[in-house]
Amino acid sequence: MSTSQFPFYLAGLIEGDGHFYSPARHRTNKGNTLYPSIQICFALKDLPLAQMVLAHLGHGSLCRTSGKQAYILTVIDREGCVALVHMINGKLRTSKCHQFSRFLTCLNERGYGNFVVGPKDTSPVFSNAWLAGFIEAAGCFEIRCTLTPPRRISPSFVIEQAYSHEEDRPLFTTISKSFLAPEPRIIQRKGKGEFWRIRTTSLAGNLCLLQYLKECSLAGAKYMDFRDWCQVVEMVREKKHLMDASFPIVLAIKKDFNDARTTFDWTHLKTFF
Repeated sequence: MSTSQFPFYLAGLIEGDGHFYSPARHRTNKGNTLYPSIQICFALKDLPLAQMVLAHLGHGSLCRTSGKQAYILTVIDREGCVALVHMINGKLRTSKCHQFSRFLTCLNERGYGNFVVGPKDTSPVFSNAWLAGFIEAAGCFEIRCTLTPPRRISPSFVIEQAYSHEEDRPLFTTISKSFLAPEPRIIQRKGKGEFWRIRTTSLAGNLCLLQYLKECSLAGAKYMDFRDWCQVVEMVREKKHLMDASFPIVLAIKKDFNDARTTFDWTHLKTFF
C-alpha cells in the first residue's frame, strides 16, 4: 500500500471499529481532566497490525481491554489528535462523520485548532483503500464445504456493521453493487441489536472483491484468510470445486481459517508500505 493510501485505509478502519470520544465536561467530579481521544479496536490476533498502525501514526498507546478479547489503540495527546484529524478529514463515508464533527467541535473548544469537517468521500468505493480498512474491521471471508449430497464447495464474503442510521443505506447499497451482491439487509443479532449485512452470492462478485483486495491489500490476520479464500475462489473459477480431490484440500483450509486459525505469517507487514 502506498503511503498516500494509508489515510483512506485508516479512515475505513476507524469507521468500521473505532470511536471519536468527545467529553461533555472538562473535568470529572474528582477534578481529573477529561481529554478528547480517538480509539481503534483490534482483535487479539491482530496485535502485529495494531503495533504497525501505532508505529506509523507515531502517536498513541496500545493496551488490552479488561474483560474483552481486544486491544485498544488510543490517541489522546494534542499533537496526535491533530495529526490524525488532518489524515482522515474528508475521507469518511458513513454516518460516523457526525461523531467526527462533534469531535472537531470539541477540539476547537479546547483550543487545538480551528477545524472544519470535510465532506463525505463519495468517490467510487474501489478507488482507494477506505474499503480495505473497513473490511479489516467489519468483513469476513466464508467457505462452505458440504459433504452430504448434493456435495458443494462455496466461497462467499460478508460485511456486517452495526446499524446506526438509515443515512448509511446508499453507501452500503453502493458497496453491495460493487460486489454484484443483493441489496444490503438489516438483520437482528440477539443481545447486540441491528446490523447492516452484505453477502456475495456469485463467482463474479467474489472476483470483483478479489481484484480490489489485490490492489488495496488487507494487513491483519484477515489478509491470511483472504489468501486461503482466494484458493477456493480460483477452484470455483476453474470448476475444480466439482472434483472429488478438491474436498480434502478445502477441508484442510477450513481447519486453519478465521476463528480456527492457529498459524500466522506476518511477513506481509514488512512490505505493507
